[in-house]
Amino acid sequence: MSTEQRPDETTETIDGDLFASLQAEASAPLTGTIDWGTATSIGNVRARNEDASGNLDEVLFVVADGMGGHPGGDLAAKTTVSGLLSSATRPIDDWVTVLRQVNDQVRISARGRGYDRAGSAVVMAAIEGGLVTIAHVGDCRAYRRRGFELQPLTRDHSVKEELRSSGIDAATLPQGKASLHALTRYMGAVGENSVADVTALAPIDGDRLLLCTDGVYRQLDEEQMVHALTGRSCSAAAELLVAMADEAGGRDNATATVIEFGITPADRRKARNGKSS
Repeated sequence: MSTEQRPDETTETIDGDLFASLQAEASAPLTGTIDWGTATSIGNVRARNEDASGNLDEVLFVVADGMGGHPGGDLAAKTTVSGLLSSATRPIDDWVTVLRQVNDQVRISARGRGYDRAGSAVVMAAIEGGLVTIAHVGDCRAYRRRGFELQPLTRDHSVKEELRSSGIDAATLPQGKASLHALTRYMGAVGENSVADVTALAPIDGDRLLLCTDGVYRQLDEEQMVHALTGRSCSAAAELLVAMADEAGGRDNATATVIEFGITPADRRKARNGKSS
């Protein structure tokens, strides 16, 4: 099966008013994070792991992928993750602005080390009030597994995706003219090349969210990813995803964070009490 991007029809770029209306409609008081896990691997080719990940209180999860081929990729990824986690000490409704601020931190940090073009891709999920806000820059991806279907929730900021969006088939272009996987947006860039896309969704009981670097999804097809995400704990699923990526070639660092949403026993009791009153 193909992992061709099919952005979920129920998600869209949001502004403050839409976020508020979604939040009001979400059945969030009964929905929360009930399990999560993360795993990473250097792979079989790279000399070092330039991926980074982290979470804050199980409400903010971040996965970043330092740009390969440029010095300072690992620094850019770590700065991106630490910057986002430190920004989540208060309720945030404008992640685009936060990511711009973290982007500046990446540039300052890189220049301080003498790196001119250090950069990183990033994807993050912030969980609040029964909604999941997903923001990304670059080609780290978010997927939702619901049942046995895997739904892409992000669209890569890459040359290949820009061509596809313009109706150009990359397969018809002369080979070697451009790197199709080159990023058109990334953390550490200048101006519009660092702008994040933000979406929101209301998860239901049993949904799983996957945040991952391209070292995972470029090595595995949709059927393999669904298999890894089904019937095991989130930690085991994350470990299996990176292990399968290594077994399939491991041509890049691979990082996966898996988050499961559900109704906790306490929330079930609240729901029953509410219905009986």
